[in-house]
Amino acid sequence: MANMFDYLKWRGDLTFDQAPLNEIDSLIFTWIAYVHFEGIVPEKISDKEYITLSDADRLFFETHDIKSFENLSSFTRTSAPLLHEAAKTERFRNIKLTGFINDIDYELEKQFSAATFIIPEVGFFVAFRGTDDTIVGWKEDFNIYLPVTPARDEGLHYLEKAASILNGKIYVGGHSKGGNTAVYAASLAKEKVMKRIEGVYNNDGPGFLDRASIEPGYTKIGQRIHTYVPNESIVGMLLSDVEKCTVIKSSEKYINQHDASSWEVEGNRFDKAKLSNLSYFVNKSIAAWVGGRTTEEIKMFIDTLFGVVCEANVRTTTEINAERLKSVQKFIKIYRQIDKKKREELSGIFVEFFKEGKRIIRENMAKNKGERDSEGLISKLLPAPKEKNV
Repeated sequence: MANMFDYLKWRGDLTFDQAPLNEIDSLIFTWIAYVHFEGIVPEKISDKEYITLSDADRLFFETHDIKSFENLSSFTRTSAPLLHEAAKTERFRNIKLTGFINDIDYELEKQFSAATFIIPEVGFFVAFRGTDDTIVGWKEDFNIYLPVTPARDEGLHYLEKAASILNGKIYVGGHSKGGNTAVYAASLAKEKVMKRIEGVYNNDGPGFLDRASIEPGYTKIGQRIHTYVPNESIVGMLLSDVEKCTVIKSSEKYINQHDASSWEVEGNRFDKAKLSNLSYFVNKSIAAWVGGRTTEEIKMFIDTLFGVVCEANVRTTTEINAERLKSVQKFIKIYRQIDKKKREELSGIFVEFFKEGKRIIRENMAKNKGERDSEGLISKLLPAPKEKNV
């Protein structure tokens, strides 16, 4: 079961002149974008102010022990080791990094991070980081169900800024929320920028609640958008067009498939697979649930849910994982203090979601006879809550 680390060993001796950028390269760029390059990569986008990938690797590991990443719980724990391996290859070592930004604003509920990889004699790749372990980042993920998110507009501005400064072909991509940002930015980019875009790579990123908000650009650039999801995708199935996704194999299960280092490759392509019943359930259930809610109801649900977390003074998911029992106790205590009407509304939303999910499962089973294990699988993973208030 080969992954992108194996790809580096196989394809690492060929420059981008010898072998054009492909889907595995795009994943490597977007995965390396998770590395914390503060103080290493210049913040200003420039073809004169940059640092090579090999030098960035050297400086980063002057203050970090590569073994320390082995015990991290974050799914991005392999990003720094991937940087280290890529820096050893002829293909990536001379790539120039510039324009690194990591902007977190709790008041605006924004978590935006990006970096530009200049590929000598070819062009550049703009990589948008997905959700990190900050709670504000996860809330912004939920905010994709609202018409506007701050990170998307900042992504558009960042892409157009890079295009105005750097020459050559443009590639843009991201993982998770970063993939969603990449599609948004490419679809709304100015015509002269859009014409230069060779490819848009959305790696397990969610879709859009209001597709009309990115038209007609989305249709114009549609043939250059490549969306990849693992076969049991959860995040990438949120509001996505199932038919337009390339489904790939993963060595992990369920939500752990969001870890891109588990994605299997064959040569310079992903190993293809069939979408699972679980992903089908998530895609159709979320779409149906959101379609039946007003913007105000969605906002209330998100604000209440994350309000509980914020009241518990938790800023990162790492903090939750470190003290799970204490965190749960805090959440329950704060939840019980919420206004009774809001609690009832929140509980009602969960009940309706699972009812809708079961209806969709029954329909899917009727269409696909022989896949009778669907409902059992979903019920085991997502047991429906009891119809009563906490």
